[in-house]
Amino acid sequence: MVNYWLISGLRENLEVGIRTKMWALNPEKARTEADKKRLSEFIGLMHKGDIAALRVVEFRAGRMISARIVGFAKIDDVFYEERYPIWPDERRGEPIYPWKIRFSDVIALSPDNWPRIGLEPPTIPDERFLSGIGLGLLLPNEYVDLIKRAEQRWGLMISL
Repeated sequence: MVNYWLISGLRENLEVGIRTKMWALNPEKARTEADKKRLSEFIGLMHKGDIAALRVVEFRAGRMISARIVGFAKIDDVFYEERYPIWPDERRGEPIYPWKIRFSDVIALSPDNWPRIGLEPPTIPDERFLSGIGLGLLLPNEYVDLIKRAEQRWGLMISL
């Protein structure tokens, strides 16, 4: 069974993730015990062949001011650990995000188009989203709605 995910990240990191066909997480950023438990559940649910919607987020003064779906990815390799810096916020040379997820396929808007034609994301309840980590579980109907809206708005057919 395929699961559908929402992966959220800052612009600089998401640009790197799309370019390198990978994403990374820091399990220590789970904010609560409930989030740590859900992360463990998510790890058990995520498999090769799952699909992720990629969401860019922007914060100002600690508050999210913008969130847009800007692409989709097919998951290839799940939660393997690497300890070398890749992401812009790892500039000091210390890895912040040791758990990696590789994508086999990615389809995404160019970053210039993110604010203009990125999609409004679905609202996901807290029990399906880890805000400190930026990972959420989408229901199949939420994913289908996103794909339909993306195809219509972006003028293309998405097949991952």
